[in-house]
Amino acid sequence: MMSGRDAWTNGKRAHEPVKMEPDWQCERWINMEQTNALVANIVAAISLFVSLVLATYYIRDRQITKLSVEKAYVDELLSWCNDVLKTIGRLRLAAETGARTRVTELRSDLSVLIDQGRFFFPNIDKGDNFGAHKPPAFRGYRNLALDFLVAIYNIYGEEPSDENIRRAEHMRRYFLSVVFEVVNPRDRLNRIRSITDRYYSDERIYEDFHEDKRGALDYIWRK
Repeated sequence: MMSGRDAWTNGKRAHEPVKMEPDWQCERWINMEQTNALVANIVAAISLFVSLVLATYYIRDRQITKLSVEKAYVDELLSWCNDVLKTIGRLRLAAETGARTRVTELRSDLSVLIDQGRFFFPNIDKGDNFGAHKPPAFRGYRNLALDFLVAIYNIYGEEPSDENIRRAEHMRRYFLSVVFEVVNPRDRLNRIRSITDRYYSDERIYEDFHEDKRGALDYIWRK
């Protein structure tokens, strides 16, 4: 049993008001919470910014790597194409001057270039086993780019004539157009611009040339 003193003490404590923390302590606590939240937001923003920067550099690095790999392949393709065009040009000159022995030599060179071209334009497998009995490099259907070169080879095997030279020139243009579509220079220029912020081509035609300077170039056009 509680004594009278204990009962009086407990009753007194029960009716004592709860002590509240001073206002300045509450404000300090609230300020600390706000500061922590602000710091957390700043850290999150910085982390996001760093992540975006790293992602941007990663994407650009991937683009540069892809462009480098592509450039190496395109350089080899254009080197081969350059040799082909030189040989065709010499063939035309030899045919026009009646140098039959030279034509024969150059046709042999073109034949070698056609075989080299199989590494850039391999035969096409249509799934019908065409040429299945042949060696691997010759199975399937010959690529259109090489068909144009074979046509030129055959044309210069005929008797020289203005008509044959004209036909060979048409085949040369078709061949060059196929290579042009494969290389796709406009797309390459746009991708280079996305990395370097420069477009390495002048988008002008003859009609865009300054009027007072056109006269200097008029003589180059065939009437």
